Amino acid sequence: MKFVIFDIGNVIAHVNFSVFVSSLCDNKIVKSCEEGYKLLEQIQPYQDLGLTNVKRELSRFNLDKKIESNILLHWMETVSFNQKSLNLINDLIIEKYNIALLSNIGPEHASIIRNNDLLKKLNHHFSFEIGARKPSKIYYQSFLMDNPLYKGCAFIDDRYENLEMAEKCGFKSYHFDLDKLTDEESMKNAFYDLNSFIRNV
Repeated sequence: MKFVIFDIGNVIAHVNFSVFVSSLCDNKIVKSCEEGYKLLEQIQPYQDLGLTNVKRELSRFNLDKKIESNILLHWMETVSFNQKSLNLINDLIIEKYNIALLSNIGPEHASIIRNNDLLKKLNHHFSFEIGARKPSKIYYQSFLMDNPLYKGCAFIDDRYENLEMAEKCGFKSYHFDLDKLTDEESMKNAFYDLNSFIRNV
């Protein structure tokens, strides 16, 4: 049997917070985009651990319901799938790979994954449900406790600290970052190399 693990952000999906942060500024929740990013940095770790979510955080500002809904829509739009990544995953499914998604993610963005016809079929290990985030050792250990057959498989992530701990836990790590792929040629070459790595583990 063949196994592979993917991160989500900047691996199978692009992540862009700029429109969401701009909507925080436009609606006077923060005074500047810099302050908006700081607020996001404060919220996100707790969201990833399942202790809060963006809707709950917005409720503190007593916003008009239409404005709140619009900001939440921008939050959901921060994640957009990369078609080449989806094509790769589809090919691996056809080739009978067992695929897991390991991600620091909150419930709102997780719902996007679970509503995707392709990705909802995969093995999900999401931080907000585990109560632990990468790169904590317990995050990886909790996955392996439930999925021991994945031990030693390919692990693809965009953050080096996550890859370093993955190696310590017995995975074969590979750095892949959609943000670094700025043109069609670099995208093509990166996916070729990623394909080769997965199939040679």
